Amino acid sequence: MPKYDAAAVARLDRRYSTAQMVEQRRLFRDVVGAKAGETGLDVGCGAGHLACELAQDVAPGGRIVAVDRSPDSINATKARIAREGLERLVEAQTGEATALAFADESFDFVVATQVYCHVPDVERAIREAARVMRKGGRLVVLESDWDMCIW
Repeated sequence: MPKYDAAAVARLDRRYSTAQMVEQRRLFRDVVGAKAGETGLDVGCGAGHLACELAQDVAPGGRIVAVDRSPDSINATKARIAREGLERLVEAQTGEATALAFADESFDFVVATQVYCHVPDVERAIREAARVMRKGGRLVVLESDWDMCIW
């Protein structure tokens, strides 16, 4: 698994701020269909772009929890949350996709973008996502073929 230290997170933050990635997240959020009052989980949140955007979708009354195994990613997410004034809507914490530290049926939806390609046991990660989703919940996954991408 790649290590996402502060320098790597800063590079990802720049890439995920491009117009193309902003549009990709907009389209992805359309698929998620988050509604006011819902609770969502962003697995592998990186620098927190998607989590903070989803927070706007679930407001008022909703909440997003963002997890990542990288402490530097969580620090970047917390900084974004503070910059955007979303402390009441988004919580960020370290965590593993294969061992989510949440009770069964805690979330209306779970999202994972460019995450499962880095997880050695994808089946276990998906089982965990399903476990923490409420009945009728949504798991929305986006993976990209980075060999085909040009920055």
